[in-house]
Amino acid sequence: GAAFVPVDPNYPALRRQQMLAGTALGIGTGDQDGTLWLQESEAQSHSDAPVTDADRIGVLLPEHPAYVIHTSGSTGKPKAVSITHRGLAGLAAAVVEKYSITSTSRVLQLASPVFDASIQEILAAVTTGATLVVAPADVYAGPALAELLAAERITHLITSPTVLATLEPRDLAGVEVFDVGGEACPPDLRDRFAGGAPTSRMLNAYGPTETTVLATLSDPMTPGEPVTIGSALPGVRAVVLDTRLRVVPAGGIGELYLGG
Repeated sequence: GAAFVPVDPNYPALRRQQMLAGTALGIGTGDQDGTLWLQESEAQSHSDAPVTDADRIGVLLPEHPAYVIHTSGSTGKPKAVSITHRGLAGLAAAVVEKYSITSTSRVLQLASPVFDASIQEILAAVTTGATLVVAPADVYAGPALAELLAAERITHLITSPTVLATLEPRDLAGVEVFDVGGEACPPDLRDRFAGGAPTSRMLNAYGPTETTVLATLSDPMTPGEPVTIGSALPGVRAVVLDTRLRVVPAGGIGELYLGG
């Protein structure tokens, strides 16, 4: 029933210390940063039988935290964002439907575990019994990524415009659905890839970390059309408000507010 906190051991010591502040237990290969670490060998010595209610110290609710992801925030200091189990259930259902994932799909886990896009990748696979292919740490873009997509017969790719720009449309020949998120998608990039492999569908994803990875998702994009962030996922409310928090008319300019 605890929340997990992913930490990259390659981060500078100060950032690791900031991210680990308040954590109770770590699972890793050594004692570091003042956290009590459970050694991998010790973890393997425990029973692998299913956890039962008798093993838990309290009642678990959908509102309890599932994980804590750190963002840079506006100050450069890691900002801890707590996400509940309730949010994960909605995300999993939406991703499986919108990305057309089945038990025969092969989803690439390209994002580092310290970024919440990895949660989307994992849920997409385990919710449907699909195959999750974990990319090697040194494969993240360019020819190496193209080779991995082909060798592992990847059908679903979750990435960013910056990474996608290092590939060629032909590199996605076997990919059925792919998205871009994390930053604005340039129209020329969309035109280049949305009209690429005839069997591929390109989606544009948007969502702050606080909204459980995704908040909105576009329909499959086509060349020449406006690039939009699509519509709100089920369970999410998205409205554009003016400076007095009034809903702006269609086409009006304001700020995007998310709820749900």
